[in-house]
This record gives sequence, C-alpha cells and structure tokens, in this order.
Amino acid sequence: MNMAWLAAVLRPRDVAPHPNFSSDLPPSPPARLAAVVLGEAERLEQGRGEADRELVTEADTAIRQVQLSLQADTLPEAVEELSRELLRRRPTDAARDCALTLLTCSAAAELDDHDTCLKLIDQQLRWTTEGHTPDGRLLQAVLLQQKSLRLRDAGYPHEQESISSLECLADLRVEECSPFELSSGVSWSYTETLKQIVIAVRDAAYSLISFLRRNGELPSMVPEWQDLVRAPAPEQLLRVDRQRASIYRDFLSQVFAQRFQTRARIIGGPRLADLFVSTLALELLGHGKVYDARRELAQLRLVQASTSGDYSTLDDAVRLLRHAASKTDLDLTLRWLRAGGPLRALSSDARRVLQMRRRPERLRTVELRVLQAAADLLTPSEADLGLQAIMTSLEAGGPPDLPGQSELHTLRLETAWRAAVSLANTSGRTNDVLQMLFNEVRSVGSNDDLRDRALARALADVEWNDVDAEVRQRWMDWLSLDSEILPTTVGVLSSRLGSATTFRRVHPLALDTIAVHINAAMRGARLDRMLVQEALALVRKSLSDIRRSAARGAYSGGGISPADLAAGLILYADAQELWIDLADFLTDPSVQRDDSSPAFERLAQENVNIPSDAKERFQVAAFALLESRIQFLEPALVPYPAALRFLGTYGLIDEGQSFDSTAQLAGMEDREARQEAAKTVAALSRTISSSWLLAFAIQLSHDADVEVRAHAGRALARIGGSSASLAKLSSSRLAALLREDGLLVPVLLLRGLAEMAESVALPHDVLPQIELMSEDHPSRAVRRQASRLLGEGPRESRLPRTD
Repeated sequence: MNMAWLAAVLRPRDVAPHPNFSSDLPPSPPARLAAVVLGEAERLEQGRGEADRELVTEADTAIRQVQLSLQADTLPEAVEELSRELLRRRPTDAARDCALTLLTCSAAAELDDHDTCLKLIDQQLRWTTEGHTPDGRLLQAVLLQQKSLRLRDAGYPHEQESISSLECLADLRVEECSPFELSSGVSWSYTETLKQIVIAVRDAAYSLISFLRRNGELPSMVPEWQDLVRAPAPEQLLRVDRQRASIYRDFLSQVFAQRFQTRARIIGGPRLADLFVSTLALELLGHGKVYDARRELAQLRLVQASTSGDYSTLDDAVRLLRHAASKTDLDLTLRWLRAGGPLRALSSDARRVLQMRRRPERLRTVELRVLQAAADLLTPSEADLGLQAIMTSLEAGGPPDLPGQSELHTLRLETAWRAAVSLANTSGRTNDVLQMLFNEVRSVGSNDDLRDRALARALADVEWNDVDAEVRQRWMDWLSLDSEILPTTVGVLSSRLGSATTFRRVHPLALDTIAVHINAAMRGARLDRMLVQEALALVRKSLSDIRRSAARGAYSGGGISPADLAAGLILYADAQELWIDLADFLTDPSVQRDDSSPAFERLAQENVNIPSDAKERFQVAAFALLESRIQFLEPALVPYPAALRFLGTYGLIDEGQSFDSTAQLAGMEDREARQEAAKTVAALSRTISSSWLLAFAIQLSHDADVEVRAHAGRALARIGGSSASLAKLSSSRLAALLREDGLLVPVLLLRGLAEMAESVALPHDVLPQIELMSEDHPSRAVRRQASRLLGEGPRESRLPRTD
C-alpha cells in the first residue's frame, strides 16, 4: 500500500508539491490530495498541463469529490458519492481508502451525519484488522482515533476506541512501514513523517481520555496528566498553531488597514482570513483540541460578518459552535442572529438538528438552545417533531452532559423545559407541556431554589393566552393551595395569570414576595392595605441600608432592586408616601447606577404625577445625576442614560439639555452609547414632539448596530403619530426598516406602530409591508403581531383587500 495517502491528510505539507521546487513529472495523486487538504488545489491545478488535465483517473475522481466536500453548496452530494465509493468494495489500497474515509467523516460530521461516519470507519477497520503489518496497525490506530472523536461528538462512550488506538501504536516501528515519496521541499525521510504522525495520533488519543479516569483504571500506556503537561507539544500541533497564528496576524493587519484608512490598494480586495484548513487538520487527526478550533473558526467568521456586512459565511457558524460545545458563545450568537439576522442561518441549523440529532443521547443542551431560539421560525409540524424528541429525552433522564463538561442536572433540565415550551407555543401543544411542568412543580421539595428558578423561567416563556381554561384553572388552584415552597415560580405565575385571590398567601414578606404582589397589582389585583404598609417598611429599610453601605464605598450586585420595588409600589399600589424616600435614594451621589437604573427606567416608561417636593429634589440634582459615574465593575457612560430618559420624559431638565445629552451619546463610537442614545430618543418621543428628535431617529435608524436601529425605528413610529408633517418624513424610513432581516427591528417597530394606531391612522407607506409581514415573515411571532396591528387599527388605516 502507498502510505503517502495517509501522509497526505495527516502531514500534507510533507507530500504536497512545493512552489519553489518544480518538477518535470506531474504530481502524484497523494500529492494532489495533500494540496486539496492544504487549500492549495487551485494553485496546483494552474500548473498542470492540458494533457495532464484530460487524463482523469479513478484517483482524480475521488480527489475531485473531496474538493466538492469542502464546499458548503456541494458538500451533501460529495459525501454521498464518497460514501458510496468507499462502502461498495474491498479497497485496492487500504491507505488510500483510509485517507478518503477520514476526509469523508469530517465532511459528514458537518452535516451531523455521525451514522455515516461510524459506518465508514467500521468498514475500513474490517480490512485493516485482517493483517498485523506495521502499515495496517498504523492505519487502524488512525481510524480508531477518528471513531473516538465521532462517537464523542454523537454522544456515545468513546474512550475505549482511543485506548485501542494507543494499543495499536505500542511498539510500532515506523522503519518497517512501507516507504513512500515525499515532497522535494522537505529534507527528511518517510520514517520521520510517520514518526510525527504516530506522535500526533498518540497525543490525540490522550486528549480524548478523561483525566478523571487516570487513577489506575487505565492501561499503563496512558500517562498521568502531569506528565502530559510537562511533555513537549507534538510537532504536528505546533504546525497547526503556527498556521493559526499566521491567519490571525493577517486578519489583524487587514483590520488595522481598514481602521486607520491606509492608502494602500489591495488587488482583488481584502483577503478573507479563515481558520478552516487548520481546523480540518485537527478534525482529521481526531484531536480534542478541535473543539476550541471549531469555536475560534466560528468566532472569526462572526466577527468578519459583523464588521463587513457579508453574511455568506454565517450559515455554518451556529453548527460550529454547537459542535464546539460552547454554550456561552452559542447563546450570544443565537441572540445576535435573532435580533438582526440572517434568520436563515438560525432556522437551517435548527432543521439540521431535527433531521439528524433527535435521539436522546444526541440531543444535548446546545442543540436544545438552537431549537428554542428557532422555535417560531419553524412550521408547526417541525416544532412538533422537535417537541416529541425533547419529551423522549426527558423521559430518558434529560439531555446528557456536553463533551468534557459537567453541568448540574437541573440546569440541563431547564434548557430542555424552555426549549419544549418554545416549540409547544409554535406547534399548539402548550397544554401538554404545561402538564409535564405541573408534574415537575408538584415533585419539587422545599428549599430547592435552583429547581424553583428553572421552572419559573420555563413557565415565563409560555404563551398563556393560548392555554385552555381548564389548564389555567389547574395552575390557579395550585397557586391558592400549595405554592409556598416555590416563591419564584409563584411570582411568574401571578404576573401571567393575574389572580387577585392568591397573593395574600405568599409569605414571609421579603423583597421577592413584594415583587409577586406588585406583579399582581400590574394585572389589576387589589392589594391588601396592611400588606402594602409592611412592604413600605421593608422597602424603606432596604433603601436606607443601601445608602449607608454606599456612603462607605461598599456595593453589591444582583437580586431585586429595592428602588424598582419602590417605583412599582408608587405606580401600582398608589404608595405616594414613598416618593420622598425614592427621590432621596435616586439623587444620592454615592448610590451606584445598578441600584438606581431599574427605577429610573420603570418611571420613564410610565406617565405619573410627581409631587412637587419630590420633583424639586430631582430638578436640583439633575446636573449631578447626569454626570454621576459610580458604576460597579465597569466604566460608566456619561451622561447617565437611565437618568437622562427619566429627567427628559418628565420635563425635569429643559429640552436643550435633553438635546445636548442625547447628542453626546449618539456621537460616541462606543456601540453601547449609541444604543442608549436610541433608547433615549424612543423614550423622549412619548412626551416630546420635536424635529430634533426626528433627526436623531432617522440618523440612528441607519446605524450598523441592530439594537440602535430598532429603538430608533420605534421612536420614528411614535414621532410620526404626533404630527402629520413629521409622519410624512418618517413613514418611508419605517417601511424600509420593516423589511429588515431579524426580529428586533420588526418587533419594536410594530409595537411603536401599535401605539400610533391608537390615535391616528397608520401611514399608507407602511401598510403594504405590514400585510406582507402578516403573511410571509419567517417568524410566527412577527406574523401574529402584524396581523393584530392590521386588525386593531382604525378602519381607515386598514389595507383594503383586492379579492
């Protein structure tokens, strides 16, 4: 057999033609395959003569299919063709078929088709285990290590395959392997190439064997983790690291040139920095470092897309983060895609999950996160398919741990519950999921705060308006009879169900139980006056405690904000006597922003009469408030955005000061500052109708950040409803914003337009787009919101039907 085939995929630089060393002979098939693996096939093809191109061999056909498997649009067909070729016959050259199997497995794994991976590997292992030659043992070790990685990716036990791979390499003498020709660009012999392959495969096997099991349970050939830390890195991994460093350097150079506006001209435009080739090297080796490589590849593509606006490389970013088992980065990406799109990248990966990963052992928390995020982009039948898979997973004990990670069982259950709720909202099976959650609620013991918060978050996602009356009543009965041990769940249910008869049973009185009562009051419940007086005393004490601590420079984060509760009691329980306490707290220069911002934000969203003595306190402290900088753990934006929105909305500063402060935020390069400027314009548009607000709103509606555009668009909708002349200027921009991808801009704009429709007719420029959204938008939530807007607006604002 020709072991050059194996070197072509695991040490491709040793075999591929070197650009500085020409040869009269055409490159061998393994050399051409190595060029493909290195991403240099195009350069090699340009150097081939016409006669050589016309001579197409069986090896050329296979290499061409490998090339196609490395391209997203031809990957599925290429995997199918390569699989058919590898499974239909006994190999004429086991090394060639081993190399093609490794490449096909890597491509099939991108499709989450791990069944094909395992089938191909098992087929090749049949032939390599027949003999015990050094060549066969090395091929067997490589295949077993590849199988270990694919089993791990699929959620199956995998460590025994890595141990078996090490056993194949034990006492292997590479000098006894078949010799092969190397590239003229290297100075060593084939034995050195094979030696480095053996070292790299052995290190890959170590990387997939858990440190926790290295306590005498494993064979002596598996070293302790301390010995691995002390050992030098394999040369093959150093090659990969150098390649990645070179790519990062090139990317940084391009970003620098763009940021500082270099005058240099790049022929053909900027190069696309990509880590795919270096990631592929780790995939083929079956090394545990591939998880970090997948994450970094996804991050690089996401960063490039966010800065360039070219989203062509994003279709695979979600899949890469799933396969990297990177929960935090995946959550950020899913939130970013939902907000600004492309929604196609999200829905396509969710459908891949539904097609390939519905088995309980394969449906992990990262897949569940994708299904939850994409739930309202799926059809009811697709959502039902995903829901069935989750229910099966829960019956089997819940989603498994991610590779190399350990997460509390309750947290994994929460991910499954929330995904199930989101899919049930789309599929129309909310009642079934609520029955499952009801059984969970009744099984929770006392003092299980983690399970309480997990259930509360799942129930908060339920679309309760679609729940049957009988099911709602079952939850209402539970609230009134057996709810003391789950205060957080009670708080969520009380705000969603709005039963006025249950809240006196929530005890003992604490900040979180006060929040439960305020949520009830927001739903129209009448609160017991004695209970309100107890709440006033507790909130006053909490405000005083925070002020005393702040005066000493002591701050804490997290938890319920007492100032927000005070604002809630004023707004929804008519606790007017709290105004002075709240005003003194909010104007205290030593109080940090985390403690005051929730109250400022809540008050800015409402329209309430502020007593004159409290108003005077705010007016006196207005300048100091805007300039305050105390913020825990991170730099503070100046002017203080939440205070600006409150002061401007209630006219506690003049309009000129509002204009100047908003302009400061809008003019900053920092994205968060521009987001705060857009939020401020949207908040002020509730009470101010001015041309400068319209100018800010239009300018910010063209910002690169989706959150800035969304809040600016909501301001445009409000401003347009305040004046016919302003409406004419804003309506065309609103129509353009409604056509944007993602969910954040359409959702906030439709809310703003709904506020407009309460008093005036919707602009005719936006009506056709709203009707189109009600019928064809990919998101079910947006379709429903658009339909409600068309149905609830004034009669003259409705778009006439043509049928």
